[in-house]
Amino acid sequence: MVATLASIADREGVWDNQWDQPNEKIASLTAALPSESDPGKRFELKREIARHYLYANAPEGALAILEELQNEVKTWPAVFRKRRKRTSRSRTSGSARSRIARRTTTPIPACFQSTENGVHQQRLGMTEAAKLYTELLSDPRTIGKMRSRNRWLLNISYMTLGQYPDEVPRPWLIPPDAFRSDYDIGRFHDVAAEKGVREFGVAGGVILEDFDNDGHLDLMVSHMGVRDQLEYFHSNGDGTFTRMTEQAGLKRIVGGLNLVQADYNNDGCIDVFIPRGAWLHDHGKFPRSLLRNNCDGTFTDVTAEAGLLSYYPTQAATWADVNNDGFLDLFVGNEIDRERVQWPDSTKNFEL
Repeated sequence: MVATLASIADREGVWDNQWDQPNEKIASLTAALPSESDPGKRFELKREIARHYLYANAPEGALAILEELQNEVKTWPAVFRKRRKRTSRSRTSGSARSRIARRTTTPIPACFQSTENGVHQQRLGMTEAAKLYTELLSDPRTIGKMRSRNRWLLNISYMTLGQYPDEVPRPWLIPPDAFRSDYDIGRFHDVAAEKGVREFGVAGGVILEDFDNDGHLDLMVSHMGVRDQLEYFHSNGDGTFTRMTEQAGLKRIVGGLNLVQADYNNDGCIDVFIPRGAWLHDHGKFPRSLLRNNCDGTFTDVTAEAGLLSYYPTQAATWADVNNDGFLDLFVGNEIDRERVQWPDSTKNFEL
């Protein structure tokens, strides 16, 4: 399996996965700039470069290219200065400044109100982000869902500055009552980094499970890119975790937009199924993996010997004892979009 995944990664084109290989995409787009003289197309190229800097967790690079673009726009004829372009630049710049700011404190989930632990000590990044969101909201040409989005981000900005609700401009304040619940469930704080779970990546799956039966929940995290390492964090029993990916035999097991766990062989240890290739259509012809838990802190990929090897794009799978024989069966839903891809007639939408 390791060799197969490595071979797929070697063959993958830079643009086969729009969320993967951000540095390679930046290089490709940058190489196209010198030969592009059309202002509108140059704008789109530079905006895309900035976006992929964000995907690469390099917001400083995004800000640099956006500031360069802002200076370039000033030299353009008025006919090229369209609202949608200005709005897109400012929105990306706001995201870049917010991301820089979040590096200075514990990040907060976007669905929760920030409290004192989410207040930034280094304030410049988020202060500038708040200014940009205010600018966008002040522009009457910003309408619809973008107005709602920018209003939300403006309030989040003031929360992380410790200035919510008093300093939020009244027209765009989301009142504190909006965050109140009928039931007090307390506050959720992001403690991942301080507990030893330092991980950055694109969309993927996560399992919180006692993999070694020591009474403590361990953590397994995947990312969708076919170069993105599956990570295993072993619980230390005191609320902290230690990364033990290599010790668990998982080195070079990569990819996976989802993880689905079950004890498929009834040995008392939880195993893991990894579907791959989701969202990528025919560019996602990746094998899935069945990782057998060896009950000694290690895993072995047994996909082929278990009869589960297949190369259809998927993220959907579930375990159940369908025929009541005492063993779990596996049902997999493949992403076979026949309007986008001319799949062979024999291609399966579902596998059991």
